[in-house]
Formats: sequence, C-alpha cells, structure tokens
Amino acid sequence: MLERGEDGEPLWLLEAESADAIVGEDGSYGDLKGVVLTLYQDGRESITITSETGWVHQAAARFILEGDVLAKSADGRFSLTCGRISGSPESGLLDASEQVVATADGMTLGPAGRARARFETPGENEMNTATAAAFILTSLVMQGGEAWTITRDNGNLVISGVTESNTLFEKGRPTTITLEGAPVQAVWKREGLQLTGRSLVATFLNPEPEGPRSERLEEATVKGGVTVVLAGRAGAEGVESVGWTLNVQGSQASFSRKEALIKIIGGVTATSDHPIFGGALKASSVEVRLDRAVLDREGRFEPVSMAAIGPGIEYEYSDETTTLRASRLDRLEVSLGESPETRLLAGEGSPFLLEFASSTGAESLIVEGLQFTGTLGREVVDELETWRLLSGRFWGGVEVTVTGASDEEEPDAEARTWTINIKCPEIRYDRRASTMELLGGVTITGDHEIIGRGGGTAYGPRAVITFRPDSFEPAGVWMGGGGD
Repeated sequence: MLERGEDGEPLWLLEAESADAIVGEDGSYGDLKGVVLTLYQDGRESITITSETGWVHQAAARFILEGDVLAKSADGRFSLTCGRISGSPESGLLDASEQVVATADGMTLGPAGRARARFETPGENEMNTATAAAFILTSLVMQGGEAWTITRDNGNLVISGVTESNTLFEKGRPTTITLEGAPVQAVWKREGLQLTGRSLVATFLNPEPEGPRSERLEEATVKGGVTVVLAGRAGAEGVESVGWTLNVQGSQASFSRKEALIKIIGGVTATSDHPIFGGALKASSVEVRLDRAVLDREGRFEPVSMAAIGPGIEYEYSDETTTLRASRLDRLEVSLGESPETRLLAGEGSPFLLEFASSTGAESLIVEGLQFTGTLGREVVDELETWRLLSGRFWGGVEVTVTGASDEEEPDAEARTWTINIKCPEIRYDRRASTMELLGGVTITGDHEIIGRGGGTAYGPRAVITFRPDSFEPAGVWMGGGGD
C-alpha cells in the first residue's frame, strides 16, 4: 500500500507478507507480519524499516513495528536495530526500545534500553546531488539498560560505561556527543588519550559529507571523578623509544585543540614516567600544554609543559641517585629545555621549599624563597641515568642549607658531617662552573672548614662559593663588594 501526500508525492510504502487486517474508517492495519515499511521525503526514499510484526495507522501516518526491527537510511549511513520502533514520517522522529543498537556514520552505539532519532529535511545546498539523503540525522538520544559502548568502525575510538548519550549531527556527521556513565571511559588509541569521568561532552571535527570519517577531538569537558591519561613513546633519533604515561586525576577536566591545552581542576594529583615530566604532583589545578605541530600533524597528545596553580603545590621526583622535592608552592611549571636532555623549572611560593638530595642522603641542598627558575640536565652517574640541577636563580628572602660529609685525613676515621646556612636576597647557581653567587647582603654560617670547623659566620654585600666537582661540598668562598 502506497500512501501519498496532498501534493501527490509518496509519504510511505507499506508491504507485508500477511495481515489479519481490520481496516476501519480510520485506515488502521493491525497484526501485520513480515513488514517492510519505506518512508519517503520529497518524493525520494529515505528510510526502510523491516520487522516481524507491526501496526500502521494510515490516517495518522503513524506506525508501531516489533520483533527483530531493522531501520536503515537510503544512503546507508544510519541504521538501527531494536525490539520495537514507532514513529511518523511527518514528525521526523523514530522512537526505539528493547536492546537498541544504532550505527551512524561509522559510529556504533548500544545496546541501550531506548533511543530517539531525529531527522530533518536537508537544505537546498545539501541536495545538489542525486544521491543526497532525503532525511538527514540531526540528533540521537539513547538511554537505559546496562552500561553500553560506543565504537568507531576503524577501532580507534572506544567509549565504555555509557548509560546515557545525546549525539548531535551536522550534515550527517557526528559533531557533539554528551555522555553520562558509571563512569564513562573514552579511549583514542592512535592519539594516546584516555578520558574517564561520570559525564563527558566531546566535540569532533566535522569534515565534508563526502570526505573521510574522523573522530578527531576538537573540545572536551569531563566531570566527576576525572582521570586523564596521556601515553606515548619518546627517544632520540636512532635510539629505541621508551613508552611513557602521564596520569592526572581531579574533579573536572577540559581540552581545547585550538589552545592545544588540557586543564584539570579540583584536588589534582598527577603521576608520570615521562622522560621530562616524570614524578608526582599535587595541586589545586594543572594545565598540560601540548606540542601544537605534533597535534596538528599526527594527532598525538605530546606534552611540552605542565603548570600547577594554587596554594600548597607539592612535587617530587626521584631516581636511583637523586631526589627533588618541592613544596609550599603557589605556582610550578615544568617544561622542555633547549635540548632533549634538559628540562626547565619555574615557580613561586610564600615561601617555597626546594630540596635536592642524593639518594643516600649524603648531600642535600635546601632552598627557601619567593621565586625561582632552574634547569635540570640528564647525566649518567655510576652507569645510572639521573637528573641534576645545572643552574638556578632563587630570589626573595632566600635561605639555603647545604649539608654533606667530608672524608677525614685519617684512613679509619668516620666522615665528618657539616652544614652551611646562607641568607641573602638572591642566589645564582651554576653547576658547570661549580659556583654559587650570593647577592644583596650575605650572611653565611656553618661548621664547614671554609667557615671554621668549630663554627663561624661571614658577612658581606656579595659572595661566591665554589664547590668540588659534581658535589655540593664547598671548596672555597670569596666575600667582596663594598667594604670587603
């Protein structure tokens, strides 16, 4: 049976293997079996629905189909399977229930308890080809049932734990997807990105309808018990690469491709074995800036800097030879240095506390102040790779404590421990020159022999301490400036 509109164009075509039909004045057909229902728009076939049984109301142009339902668009870009479906050609809506699985432009969602798909007639500029779809999918809402998944047909994007989704489409391509779950976990395998939280709003690249499908993430917001994981491989040219991960947890996170930036807020903790950003971090909020060129060219989420913001920041990095601890910070930034073998640190506090110590505890450098910048370099010590402070500038009421142990001249004597305390407005440290320059009114106290084994104090407008190679142990001190 073919139903036509007032303009003579076909609205829908009903076919059935059999019908215990009750045909009343209202034009209703009941107990249909082996149903094939074809919906038309502007005289063109748009969606075909098959089912085991069904009911159709001719006058109201409504239908209810049940049993092994399959709905498929004429262009093949949308399909839906379920146990029951109802709708009307004029409304542009399909309501489905019972194990609903939908596929839209290569994205498969479900099985959910129920779904509503909304279609619209394309504009004139979208109907300039003979193959243009008469109906274009604009939104797909799915809810209920056990937690279900969303996948891309290329296997790159996998979203699990979904209990509710609302997907918006433009020109038949998914653009924005809003998800809730327990929790939702979205993984972009090729890009090395994983987002987890109780809700997720993601905006995708929307290529031209005839172009390749894409799940390239443009923007995202995740809320509720959030975890952001970046993963990749790093290594110099000609050297076997090493896998790394950066795991950040908080209450909310957002990503912007335009800014090449990930922001995480709300009691943030971060752990990583990345060659540059390795260590553990606690902060109110964290920003991870990504390599723009790598993001645009390869799509990978490669960090170039990580900044922590808010009072009470704590950071710690340790390896087999060295430990770096930073606390009482209001801001901390770790970024790539001028070479792959260096990383930059910058921070401020009220005051901050930095500690550089050997793993054995034999030597340590503790610095307090208001602001600092520094460069860490990768070195090999006793065949072990480690990070060392190459240079640093500390200012704002700086206080430094250096501790260590010196070998005694007697062979069997135990090493003598010593301490040096420094107070001055500014300090500049250079490991390669083995010097620490003290500026702006200096006070040095301690029991190292450069001051006096029994303890001593030195004052001056300016001072330079020289160190033994690869050590924090002083070799000498020069006091000068003004009345030196």
